[in-house]
Amino acid sequence: MTATSEQQEIEAIERVVAEVEHAQRNELVEEFVGLFREDAVWTTGHGKVLIGRDAIAEFTRKVLPGATADSTATYEVVHVLFIRPDVAAVKVRQRYLTLDGEPVPGDGEGAPLYVMTKEEGRWRLTVCQNTVVVG
Repeated sequence: MTATSEQQEIEAIERVVAEVEHAQRNELVEEFVGLFREDAVWTTGHGKVLIGRDAIAEFTRKVLPGATADSTATYEVVHVLFIRPDVAAVKVRQRYLTLDGEPVPGDGEGAPLYVMTKEEGRWRLTVCQNTVVVG
């Protein structure tokens, strides 16, 4: 992978992470679920393991509506490791904010790891672990 093509892939991955933020912030369940592979694995910040897009969708339909009533989150790609040109480990910094844009006290940050695969020209969430950063 050339430096130029690597940068283009990183930008494409950043766009997917921005879509995660947009879907979460606007409580768009189907948009969020559509970012995953059919056989994806998602582990929530509290350790619940969801296997497959159907399980991710079922869980998300229960928890996402109303989730941003008191707070929201930002997502920032902080590191991308290309395992292969079509597989990347993506470290994300997630910041929880009040609706006024202030850090949420005591629960201000997450450190998700997204393993993403590129399929048919598009990066997809494949295996993801959402981890809460403890004080």
